[in-house]
Amino acid sequence: MKENRGWIRLTALLCALLLLPGMIAVRAEEIPADHDSTAGACLQTFLDALKLNDFDGMAACCSPGWQASLPEGRNAQAALFMLIGMYTLTDDTLLGITGAETDPRRTALVQASVGSRTRTETVRPFLITLGLVLEEERWYMDPDAIRFYEEYTEPKAVSAPEYDTPEACLQAFMDYWTDGDLDGMVWTCANAWDIPVLISGSLSHTLALAALLENRQIFSYEVESIEGRTETGKLTATVSAVVGHYGSAVPPKRYGITMLLLRQGETTWGVDPRSLRFTEREETGETLLPAADSLLYFNPYGGRYYHADPYCPSVADLYLPLEYCFLYRQLGEVMYAHLVPCTVCGAPPRTETTLPVQTPAPVIPQSKPTQPPTPPPAADDSTVLYFNPKGGRYYHADPNCPSISERYLPLHDSFTYRELREGRHGELHPCPVCGAPGLY
Repeated sequence: MKENRGWIRLTALLCALLLLPGMIAVRAEEIPADHDSTAGACLQTFLDALKLNDFDGMAACCSPGWQASLPEGRNAQAALFMLIGMYTLTDDTLLGITGAETDPRRTALVQASVGSRTRTETVRPFLITLGLVLEEERWYMDPDAIRFYEEYTEPKAVSAPEYDTPEACLQAFMDYWTDGDLDGMVWTCANAWDIPVLISGSLSHTLALAALLENRQIFSYEVESIEGRTETGKLTATVSAVVGHYGSAVPPKRYGITMLLLRQGETTWGVDPRSLRFTEREETGETLLPAADSLLYFNPYGGRYYHADPYCPSVADLYLPLEYCFLYRQLGEVMYAHLVPCTVCGAPPRTETTLPVQTPAPVIPQSKPTQPPTPPPAADDSTVLYFNPKGGRYYHADPNCPSISERYLPLHDSFTYRELREGRHGELHPCPVCGAPGLY
């Protein structure tokens, strides 16, 4: 009887392998032929594929220009996985699409119930920004503009500072942007910013700003000029910045960013976010480096490389995803001195400040493990964990974690490990700097 069961399993496996190409073909055929005729049709096709976790279907909707810009060895499906992560949609409502049908670039805002493919937590309401681009008279998705924002209320007005000089206002705006703090950016915006002009419907300032930024991340910046006459109450600022997208496989590029600074009342200044314009600068041969707090990953079981992608295709499946990580600024420490950058996932190179002081021989296990390493014991349910609600992507064991900008310390917002196990705060990741416990 056992032998018969074995033959049955083998027959089922062979049938699955024979039918798999046909199944993929059927799924591809289900994509409407006119899915790229309008921005709305392209968006709906992409969302339908997202609900089914159909990465092939989503890739078929993506911009050819975006796919061509991916690093060598990275396909569109893997890049989409890095951007979307474990999120999955159960329903969605289109709030609107900015701009007109003739505009070459538009942003869609979708309200959706979002869950996780790996956890059983209750779905929660999110707002999602998605980019649409017109290429060769066809509409495509720009995946780099995808960002999931858990819905929340406006920041309290009592916390909003006032900036009495345009220089101070501009620096605060760019610093908050570099930190990924949307609430802080809203505090630096001009009162004249009218949300209904951006998109129809009711939308908070914070989420409307998210739609304008299209998931852009500032790695570094330098103010080039602030031009105009102060007495007119309107100045034009130009900033040179290294710009990328959160979770994107596409390397960051240098852009020139212009924006208007508006005077409010007699002395207070604010940024008009609707005036943001991005101009890609010509390549100068400079090496664009990530922020000091960017995470890098490595395999402690004989791995010789550090990676920018925890799912790097150069690593054996047994070790994926890579759970051992450190910060870019720690690259010069002795324990990471033997590692070299992975060229497959585009890990950043070392600089003078991250060159190892010495190069000790790495400790390599005698044989590769047959199972992933045993995780440390889980924390007690009553363990208190901390997080930064203003753009933070990690939870921390230490309210004064050194990986956080001093302006947010100490962290006051917290939850218990039990709440984490129950699926709350599932969008956050454990901080490797202060040793926050993970879920096992």
